[in-house]
Amino acid sequence: MKAYYLDIGNTSLRLAVPTENSWIVLWHQRHGDSFDKFLAMLSERSGDESYMIYVSSVRKDITRKLQESAPEVIIRELSTKQVPGHLLNYSTVQTLGIDRFLGCLGAHHKEETSVVVIDTGSACTVDFMDDAGVYQGGVIMPGIDILKKSMRRYLPELPDIQTNIPDVWPGKSTQESLQWGLNGAFKAAIEHWVHKYQMADKNAQVFITGGNSADVKKLLMPDTKLNHHPELHFEGMKVFVEEILSLPDNEF
Repeated sequence: MKAYYLDIGNTSLRLAVPTENSWIVLWHQRHGDSFDKFLAMLSERSGDESYMIYVSSVRKDITRKLQESAPEVIIRELSTKQVPGHLLNYSTVQTLGIDRFLGCLGAHHKEETSVVVIDTGSACTVDFMDDAGVYQGGVIMPGIDILKKSMRRYLPELPDIQTNIPDVWPGKSTQESLQWGLNGAFKAAIEHWVHKYQMADKNAQVFITGGNSADVKKLLMPDTKLNHHPELHFEGMKVFVEEILSLPDNEF
């Protein structure tokens, strides 16, 4: 049975399949767009071959809509309930987004060492997994797009903010001052959390992923190696399916 991987995020969904060295994203759409074409594509594939879709979701409403609209498709949702307790050092596992664990799992599988994972999407998370593969928790903060939208909504007289940091300090124009205030603050916050992790574990490798990772990477830590893996979440899903769900006591 062929495996497909579906990532349902806060604002969009992506369906992907692994290749030998990378991933092919078969479908990507925002939640506000019509669901019909996506469902039609799934129906066409279900007629061609037997396959299963593994789902990582932070949107219960979208997951439920998929299950109700495509009953012929075999769907298996990944959950923190399926993670062995010894791999989670987290007080409220029931509220932990599976995406945070999966990003760390994918990074740890690549390096087999402790990892810090910066995931920049609608939200920005900065999470830590130790060298034994135990998820230790992290930070959740607004993503850079949410910060920009908030500025536009509540401070409408100000100009739009470019995604870079000026060469001159302090800002000598309103645009430069905004860039320092938003992009500079976002950069400083992430770098502070990464530094805090690395103070505790100097061997931790830093990864960046997520929809805004290419732009955010340009803002961050020129002297620190950043492993940029846009499909890190899918990597974690694949490891989860092949290694965690295969454990004898893990039924779903």
